[in-house]
Amino acid sequence: MTSPTHCSLRVHSYFLLVLIQLGLFGSFCPSATAEEALGFWNTYLNQLNVIECSNPAAKTTTVSLEVRDRVARTLAVFDLAIPAGGSAHQMIPLEGFNSMIGTYLVRSSGGTAVACHTMVYRAATNSGEIVDYAYALQTPTPLYGQKSGIFNSMNPDPSLGSVLNWFTLYNPNSVPMDFDMGVYALDGDRKADLSGVIRLAPGERVDVPLGHPQGQQTGLYVLHPKDVKKPYYAFLVRYGVGDRSSLFAFPLHARSTVCDTGFVPAHTMGPATNWAELANPHNATSTVELEVFVGDGTRRHHEVVVLPPYTQKHFYLNKYLGEQTTGGFRVRCQNANMAGFLAQSMFYGKVAEGVPAVTWGYATQAPLSSTQQQCPLVTSFNTNLRAANWLNVFNQSRTATQVQLGIQDPLGVKHGQSTTVTIPLGARYDFPIHAQERVGNTSIGMAAVSGAGRIATELLRVYYGDSGAVSTIAALPGVEAACSDSPSGSSGSSGSSGSSGSSGSSGSSGSSGSSGSSGSSGSSGSSGSSGSSGSSSSSGSSGSSGSSGSSGSSGSSTSSSGGTVGGKTYTPTSLPTTIERYVCDCQAGAAAGCRPGADTNDGKSATTPWRSLSKAMAHYNSMAAGGVVALCRGGSFVTAQPYSIYNPACRASKRCVLREYAPAQVPSNAAKPIIRNGSDGVFHFQDGGAPDHDEGYTIANLTLKGGGNASAVQFYNDVDDVLLENLTIDAFNIGVQISGYNQPGVGTSSEQSRIVLRGSTILNNGGQGFLGGCTDCVVEHNVFQNNGFGKAIFNHNVYWNSLGANQEVVRRGRISNNTLFESTKINGRCQGVSLVVHGKQENLTIEGNTVYERPGTADGHCWGIAVDGGYATPEYFTGLQIRSNVVANVGGIAIGCQACANTAIENNVIRGEEGTLSFGIKVPDRNALAGDGPTQNVMIRNNSLFLTGVSPSAIAIDAGSGTGHQVVSNAIHYTGTSNQFRCFNFGSGTQAVRSSDYNICYTPNSPSAPWGVGYGSSPSPLAAWQQATGKDLHSRVVAPGFRNPAALDFRPASSQAGVVGAGHPALSTPLDASDARRDAAPDAGAWEYR
Repeated sequence: MTSPTHCSLRVHSYFLLVLIQLGLFGSFCPSATAEEALGFWNTYLNQLNVIECSNPAAKTTTVSLEVRDRVARTLAVFDLAIPAGGSAHQMIPLEGFNSMIGTYLVRSSGGTAVACHTMVYRAATNSGEIVDYAYALQTPTPLYGQKSGIFNSMNPDPSLGSVLNWFTLYNPNSVPMDFDMGVYALDGDRKADLSGVIRLAPGERVDVPLGHPQGQQTGLYVLHPKDVKKPYYAFLVRYGVGDRSSLFAFPLHARSTVCDTGFVPAHTMGPATNWAELANPHNATSTVELEVFVGDGTRRHHEVVVLPPYTQKHFYLNKYLGEQTTGGFRVRCQNANMAGFLAQSMFYGKVAEGVPAVTWGYATQAPLSSTQQQCPLVTSFNTNLRAANWLNVFNQSRTATQVQLGIQDPLGVKHGQSTTVTIPLGARYDFPIHAQERVGNTSIGMAAVSGAGRIATELLRVYYGDSGAVSTIAALPGVEAACSDSPSGSSGSSGSSGSSGSSGSSGSSGSSGSSGSSGSSGSSGSSGSSGSSGSSSSSGSSGSSGSSGSSGSSGSSTSSSGGTVGGKTYTPTSLPTTIERYVCDCQAGAAAGCRPGADTNDGKSATTPWRSLSKAMAHYNSMAAGGVVALCRGGSFVTAQPYSIYNPACRASKRCVLREYAPAQVPSNAAKPIIRNGSDGVFHFQDGGAPDHDEGYTIANLTLKGGGNASAVQFYNDVDDVLLENLTIDAFNIGVQISGYNQPGVGTSSEQSRIVLRGSTILNNGGQGFLGGCTDCVVEHNVFQNNGFGKAIFNHNVYWNSLGANQEVVRRGRISNNTLFESTKINGRCQGVSLVVHGKQENLTIEGNTVYERPGTADGHCWGIAVDGGYATPEYFTGLQIRSNVVANVGGIAIGCQACANTAIENNVIRGEEGTLSFGIKVPDRNALAGDGPTQNVMIRNNSLFLTGVSPSAIAIDAGSGTGHQVVSNAIHYTGTSNQFRCFNFGSGTQAVRSSDYNICYTPNSPSAPWGVGYGSSPSPLAAWQQATGKDLHSRVVAPGFRNPAALDFRPASSQAGVVGAGHPALSTPLDASDARRDAAPDAGAWEYR
């Protein structure tokens, strides 16, 4: 028998191997989503804890892990740099941390949300196995209010002792927190000896035994925090103990109840026993419907189940599924007014058919996190320790749905092609990651799944003993990433096309169709009949509720966007907390538990809301300055006409607000209120006739759904000082439009001013995502996706312009920190500029945006950022700033301007992998028309370009439009092989470039490519250029040393990188792309080494 010490080293060697493979030592180890999250760890029993994080965003992020003890004292801090689409793992060392429990904080930089969890391993104490058990503990969402879960100390093997149930409760607040905890037997009787009050000090974690000290029993716990507005965390871990080892362990989180589980995984592979467990933690009877399906969606069982207060019923699914079968079940409230229930699927792996001994166990809680509209679900995979990784995808839609699955290594590089598969209604698809191209026995990375309909995922890591039998299984639910976070997702490239179930069931060792999968052994004392009481182990229910929003008469004090929309950090606007009128309707798409109001109510409280949006908007247009109308979270409103907004009483200093509130009967994190108009827009800020000035409006925290027509939000006739924040605007013709005006009246202007669109998601609008422009207007921290698909070339994600017949001048506009992708997507390809500007603009700033397309989807019209003429009337752009943007995988021109004077194009990052990309930066980017302003005094400095196309030019300045241009401190790396590549393409405009110097241009695979058009390559390309032009006398041919261009990480890799100290000593930008000050010897490129 292998000794425990030796087995412990055997487990640790995997992590050492990972470090060696990646060449990473110290604090970084390769291995949801949230910018800041809380996780848990436990090193008792020599458990090894590894924090695994995945980055689904389009940019590299730095993650700080602060490891704390049980009373929140900091023990260690680890920093991980995670590339876009990549992963990182950090092991909590046993030395100094042994036999302890604690928490850790995950903080990510730049507003990027990461998905993290703790993997817990116990070294094998039996020969022939690698680990006793392994389980995944997600970084959970904070809980608010009443939550509950199931405990069960009954051992599925009647010859063994009680299963251990360790319950964890944590108070993250700065003040003490009290809980009333009720504990109930299987039949609903309250267990007075286990119930009582728990008090936690600030930052305290407690772990207490639940059930097993009293022997083998099943029960329910219900938590009632005294302060329902304070967050907390609660979960339970169950440990199945054998003669000489632990057979299994898995966590179960305290959850809110639900009225519809969606598809819950079930199977009997292994062989295994599978139990569906239902519980009612409320004081009223719940009646539910249970449906059981096999893997292809065929229904095998339907039953109405009555759950008296605080009772449970467990269902032996093998009876309906059969043996060695995959499938699922769904449970729904029979009455929509019911309070809901808990549900979970329990699996126990048997040594053999007819033998009660158990070798492994795990649980799936309902509902799984689900997603739709192409937003990816992500999780991490890891094939070390002989683990098969099965990514199971479940169709939660009402019809068959197509999904795309992709996997990426720790650096974000894709493993082969994505897989596309159609999953029938009610069915599942089991995808063997371990069997894919380039995935070996020691691979780690991130898996992402997106679909046309609603889907859910669960990844099973299946570990084997030396005999080939399953040793243990760890389940990892998928975590939803924001739609903006999508370099990882699948690209729609070719792959398998089969239907669900074609690849074999979860838990197989590698080849499709093999059996060794999840399962379960039944629980001691159960008879196998439906509704039997002595069932398999279990614990909490699904997810958590906690989140923004509040109930009662006051609303939350900030926008609920969380401050990370658009890939950058920002502070949401504080909103008034005193609500004047409440409104709630529950049309199609409303959340479970939604209760409509009545227009006969007074509308003055959350318990007496109005129902109709028309009444609410009539009040909005007549209320005094500072008034607030709130729509219910989870509510759904329908209108056939847009609402005109005009209230002259509102003021910029005391705004009229339309926002959300959280009614008591729905979870505080229920969806934002939805307003649907299938034939027109929703909000039109305007009055009829000559413009009458109005100002001071805020619309926040709503979802607007259209039918492909009109503008969701439109401004017309001198409207100023408007904030649109945390809106989702989906499926109109135009998302947000700033229009013109009628003939101005006395005392009015001819334009809108100070309109702000912030923290919102604008998607699936066929015309434009945003159209218009105005003085002191701002578009920031938004996501623009799949806008402009109605017409190639002329439609865009963002179309900023000036208005009126004479194109009135727009001053001081700002477009910053947005994420734009899938612009003008027609037949799967981007065919229009993503961010375009026309008209007359003074001092426009375009800063900090990420503009990208998926590799291979951009044609020659798919430019990134273009500020240029588009009209027959004269246009110009003065004082233009295009800085610190990221542009990747576009076609034609990445960044361009024309008629731009006194302009800076600086600190931008450009990655060009498309064969359709012709220019990294081009000035001017098109020919001028009569009357257009000159293109002159353009400063192009400290840009980083990584190009792989056929024969692009990195930076081009054409002659004939102006003089005074400067090109300094840029860093260019071309990996292609074409000698037609040019570092610079100044053409006949070379003399118009006043200064070109201190640049780096590195072309290792095309050493004869000239630096400039027409200047040869003898004795070397740089020398020929210098001799002919007298420019770039201090420039270099050296590898820039970008850290990871594939992950858009263009920071210098080390102090020896070629860009370090290579910048112009006087003309470089004073600040780099992160707004950090450059030193006395500035670096070339966008980032300063530090």
